[in-house]
Amino acid sequence: MTRIADAMVLVMTRGGSLASWRDAGVLEREWALYERIARHYERIVVAGYGDDEDREIARSLGGSPSVVCHHGACDTLDREADLPALVSRELGGVSCVVVKTNQFQGGDAAVSIARTLRSRGVCAALLARGGYDYSRGFAVRFGPASVEAIDAAGEEGRLLAQADRMVVTTDRIAELLAWRHGVDPSRFDVVPNYVDGVALSAPTVEREARTVLAVGRLDPQKRLDLLVDACALIGDVHLVIVGDGVCRDGLQARCREQGVDAVFLGQLDGTRVYEQMRRCGVFVQCSVWEGHPKTVREAQACGAPVVGVHAPGLSEALEPEHAGLLAR
Repeated sequence: MTRIADAMVLVMTRGGSLASWRDAGVLEREWALYERIARHYERIVVAGYGDDEDREIARSLGGSPSVVCHHGACDTLDREADLPALVSRELGGVSCVVVKTNQFQGGDAAVSIARTLRSRGVCAALLARGGYDYSRGFAVRFGPASVEAIDAAGEEGRLLAQADRMVVTTDRIAELLAWRHGVDPSRFDVVPNYVDGVALSAPTVEREARTVLAVGRLDPQKRLDLLVDACALIGDVHLVIVGDGVCRDGLQARCREQGVDAVFLGQLDGTRVYEQMRRCGVFVQCSVWEGHPKTVREAQACGAPVVGVHAPGLSEALEPEHAGLLAR
């Protein structure tokens, strides 16, 4: 087995933790990659925003990761400021490390960790990985001149300027980032989101033609209100929504008001999500923007008919009349 370095430091998305992955039902899916990556390192260190609960979760994960976390309560920025010193202490006397971001959001922490390790004589490579176009997403959601979009672009630019290599999920994201930040396109590698083949190997069950399925966070980005309205217009359909978030109460009320037959299943683990995808009559994704939408790829792998909307990320993921249908 080829050894890449003594250790990999996985820097979680700002505010993220192993517990948040578990609560969102994606821990198994997200960790599958790192369980394989662990074969190429002596150890994996997770640098995030959890607490001692993350250490308990790590004991159940393949690859035997260790976790850098806080014992007491403090805000996100304080946790982020402490990460470089905590990671350096955790790594001890290692000589070669790869620092990898889970997403660009939280990239400032990764830059600080790499800089701290290098100042202590460690050979530290910084790998900037992003599954979606971070600053573009904030610009679409809050406006291109918003504080949120400007801050996101600033952090994104600082990370890419310091990174030794960048990994993104689509050619389009690489092109946009290279143009936006003046980065040499040859420094990008495109690695699409993966689908867990083992989890998807179960046989397809008989599909329920009336069932419309949506999976994801229940927040404004996903625009599930449009899906509820569409189901009301069509009538005689059964809407299944998997996920949770701030829009749940409003969506439930909208379904009642419009007489939509709907069930909200909350967060489900990967296996149960795939069961829903194998059973539904159609899977729908109507976000205002996506990166490289993993749920769309998973639904396709489960054999579900997929309908999306013309939007950044979705338009590239769904080739009309081939990999799914795109609606205006």
